[in-house]
Formats: sequence, structure tokens, C-alpha cells
Amino acid sequence: MPGFYVRFLLILHFADFETNSSSNPTRHDVVRFPNRLRQAKRNRQSNLLIAALLCSMPFALHAAAEPTLSSISCRSNYMTAAGTDACTVRLTAAAPTGGITVRLTSSDGNVRLPGSVTVPAGSISAGFTAIVSAVAAPQSSTLTATAGNVSRVSSIALGPSKATTAPKAAAVSTTLSSISCQSSYMTRAGTDACTVRLTVPAPAGGVTVRLTSSDGNVKVPGSVTVASGSTTAGFTAIVSAVTASQSSTLTATAGNVSRVSSIALGPSKATAVSTTLSSISCQSNYMTTAGTDACSVRLTAAAPAGGVTVRLTSTDGNVKVPGSVTVASGSASAGFSASVSAVTGPQSSTLTATAGNVSRVCSIALGPSKTAALSLNTSSLSFGNVPLKSPATQPVVLTASGAAPLTVTAATLTGTGFTLSGPEFPLTLNPGQKATLDVEFAPAQSGNASATLAISSSAGSKTILVSGTGVAQAFGVNLIWDAPSGSGSIAGYNIYRATKGSPSYLLLNTSVDASTSYEDKTVQTGASYDYTVESVGTDGAQSAPSNVFSVTVQ
Repeated sequence: MPGFYVRFLLILHFADFETNSSSNPTRHDVVRFPNRLRQAKRNRQSNLLIAALLCSMPFALHAAAEPTLSSISCRSNYMTAAGTDACTVRLTAAAPTGGITVRLTSSDGNVRLPGSVTVPAGSISAGFTAIVSAVAAPQSSTLTATAGNVSRVSSIALGPSKATTAPKAAAVSTTLSSISCQSSYMTRAGTDACTVRLTVPAPAGGVTVRLTSSDGNVKVPGSVTVASGSTTAGFTAIVSAVTASQSSTLTATAGNVSRVSSIALGPSKATAVSTTLSSISCQSNYMTTAGTDACSVRLTAAAPAGGVTVRLTSTDGNVKVPGSVTVASGSASAGFSASVSAVTGPQSSTLTATAGNVSRVCSIALGPSKTAALSLNTSSLSFGNVPLKSPATQPVVLTASGAAPLTVTAATLTGTGFTLSGPEFPLTLNPGQKATLDVEFAPAQSGNASATLAISSSAGSKTILVSGTGVAQAFGVNLIWDAPSGSGSIAGYNIYRATKGSPSYLLLNTSVDASTSYEDKTVQTGASYDYTVESVGTDGAQSAPSNVFSVTVQ
């Protein structure tokens, strides 16, 4: 019987392998590779939960864009000694009559701020001074500005010197701090000088910040690069003339951090404004003892003749407010006092202000003290059976569950076959904020394995027990070939295998196999094999061997 060549279709179960072919140049070999089943790592993003203590949004029916908080920024983003830093809050448009009060908070006592700053009527910005204390180790303090229900943040990196902190990327990371423009209100076509700012100087190679605009009336470049060693970079926004008042939002993105700023556009600033309730706020958003809190209500515009009466209520008796307060004619705000009782456990009281059919709310958190606490989503991780060379991943979620910021100083995983990934430490979490650690189990051998995950924080240490079992997989090689043309006189096939490079072939089938496929279940992990096939005629004659295919089981 004449010799022939067959085409192989090889499928390797549960393994990766390499193939090579030595065949007649006039024939074509076909090799199929199945996708190896893997369990992908689950990517976790830390969800930032910010307690909104001033939770009302200003609303007014008017033609021009309503002024809202645009940004907070400081001149020095990195300080190596005690001193002061000149900072600024900026609005999207000029403040109305009575100005706009912006509340200020700092994430820790190393940077102290005034309780608030007021942007005067007709102005778009106001300055204030941050008092900075010297620190012994690198860290970052977050400044938060809040007006109405809009909050903006900026960071000041602190450390003994740039020389000692630069190599410690885990201590102070470079992230996007803010985007701001010089003109927050434009009444005609032109250009606006804008700036992006980082929390610390850019590393070698700089930091590229992507830029987008919400509409075509304000055009920005696709990106801007903050040069190595610098904290800011400028760009130009091209503004088109508009026939009606509107607002365009600019977004800057670096990595997974985005910041926004707005430019209000319109034919003129002179627009009619209806008077409605804008917000209710209190000076102290957290009280640990009995006392009084200075609060105020604010309108979107100056009150008309006769003033505006605003009704006040509290959700419980721990915070008592008067039944109402009147905003005098010509004024945009009025103050009142909230009487606070001492409590034995943390809770929150909600104040509601109502004028006409518009209501705004604000919360005062009460508690015995601002204590930090760490909560974990689990006390143990069990991976169960995991095939060798098939990594499995499970998350550990850290939550700052107390009333004060929490610093996670370290997370250490000890044990064979397990690895840990996630954010760099030290890591500061504000109350309610979460972070995720990923624990991966990649067993290299069969049997039980265990590890211990130790997490250290300013609220103490916690331990999680980790376990899993490595399980060996069964391997097989499927051979599939095409019958040669004119195969009516073929009774079946014999399949041969040899160790790769060996001239000695072993017959795998015990009898002639009539099908054009064969599964070899006797392969070993890490071994390499050569396969060939011979056809057997109905008269018992065998053909010459087919072309050879080599397989490595990994």
C-alpha cells in the first residue's frame, strides 16, 4: 500500500504545550490549541465613601450658570518643615450677594485650617492660610473644601526632606490634585489659562494628564504632561461665544484619579435670579460633648421685601433647633443655634430646613470621641481544592469603621504558595473608606497549605488564617487526523508514540482503530513525545508512517 501523510489536530487537556512538525513540504499540518482555563484575578477598586456633612445642592432658576465650588489648591504641595502654606478656593462663577461660605477640613492635625472661608460677592476666589507642623516621617494630608453639596480636595505632602522621601513611593504617591482655570466666567470667545496640579513632584519621565471637555464650546488639548520634578503644568482652553448661559465641565485624569473644574459661559453676568432655599449648614459637623453649634441657612439670592421664613426640624431630641429662622430682606443668609446633648454612642442627627416647597438637609455626627477602628470582611480565607498551576484569588476588604481616620501601616502574608497584592503602605483611610488586598493561592505541589495574613494599623493589629489544598491534574493528548483520499480499502489505523528524539516507537492501540482520532491518557507532565500514524488496509498491509508531530506536556 502506498505511503501517505495525515493532518493532526491535537488538543492538550488542562495544560500548555509546544508543537513542532517535520513534514513533507507539499502537505499542511493543522494544530488546534484550546485555551487554557485560568481563573482571572479579580480587580478591586477601592471605593471611596465620603461622609457628606453638607448635603444640600444650591438650586436657582436663572439664566446664568449657578456659582459652585470649582477647586481648592495650595501654593506648596510639599513641605519639609513647620510653617504656613497659602491656599485658595475657587468658584465656577462670581459669588452672589452675601458671598459664599466654604467649609474647610483637614484629614489630620499636621495641617490645620480655619473652619471656613467666605468668597465675597462678585469674586470667584478667596484665600486662606494652612498651618503645617513638622513631621518625622513622610505622609500626606488631604484638605477638603465644601460648599453646598459640592466638595473638592487637594493634598499637601509632608516629610523631613525630599531627598529622604523620594525613594519611598509607598509613603507619598504622586496623584492628580486639581484642575483649575483663571477665568471661571467668560462672556465672549477667547482663551482661558488653565492648570493641572499633582500632590507631589512628578517622578522621572513626568506624568501625563488626559484632558476632556463636556462640550465643544470649550476645547482643550488631549493631554498635558507635568515635567519631572514639577507639580504643575499649564494648558490653554479655547472658548467659543454662546448666545445663552451655560456651563462647560473640564475633566483631568491621571491613572485612576480624575478631577473636574467648570467654566461658566454666557452673554453677560447680569441675569435675573429667583430666590429659593440653597442650603443649611453647621460649623461643627462632629460633637463629642453637650453644647451648641452655630448653624445657618442660605438662599440662592437676596431675600425680597418682608424676608423669607425658613422652617427648621431635627430628627431627634439630641439636637434641638428653633422652629424657624427668618432671612432678612436684602440678605442671603441667617444664623441660628443648635443645642446638642451628650450621647454615649456614635450616632447622627439630621437637620431639615424648608422654605416654600424646597427642603435642604444637613447632618451633625455625635459620639463620645473620634476613635479610629479597623474592620475586615472576613476572619479566614479558605481556597478549598485548587489545581496545580491554576492560581485562585480571594479579596480581603479593609474598612475604616471608626469616627476618625485610620492608618494601615503594613500587611504581611507568611506561608508557602500564597502571595499578596494591593495598595502600598502606609495607607490612610477616612471614616467609611475601604481598601482591598488580593490573596492569591498558586500551589506548586499537591497537598494542604496554610498561611497567616497579619494587618497592622493605628487601631491595632488583626490576623486572618489562610488555607488551601493543591490538587494534581490529569493530562491527556487528543490526536485527530484526516483519512487519506481513496481510503475505501483502509480497515483502520495504528497509532505510535516515542519519547521525543527516540527512534523506538510504542504501539498505543491494542487493535486496529477504525476512527480518525485517538486520546493518549498515559502522558506525564513535563515530558515531550513524538506521534505518528500508519493506516492498515483490509488485506492487513500497513502504509508508511505519517509525518511526525511533537508535543511537550507542561
